[in-house]
Amino acid sequence: MKQLYTEWGKRVRAGLALSDTSVADLALRLGLSEKSLLRTIRGERIPRPHESAAIAKELGLPEAFLDPHLSPASVLLASECLNSLEAFRQALDREEARLRELLTARASTGAIT
Repeated sequence: MKQLYTEWGKRVRAGLALSDTSVADLALRLGLSEKSLLRTIRGERIPRPHESAAIAKELGLPEAFLDPHLSPASVLLASECLNSLEAFRQALDREEARLRELLTARASTGAIT
């Protein structure tokens, strides 16, 4: 079990490095003491589920990134895919709205029957 929390801590450290955030800054934003956060990162204290979620959010990472059962690379890849799909969906929505406006404009001028 300790190994899981040690892995969790490694992922938090990676997230801190990726986001260029210090332990002190993260602890302050989370409302935790720096000592408590460090104990959690070292695997000396079990992270509470809400703490893990808040840490991921503050570091700009998908919550699953901190799950020691999942590969960090696969989590980030899946997150990137979801972001790409969402961007594509938004682009389709904009294009659909533009086409509707075009059709409405043509219908109002009598160009489409």
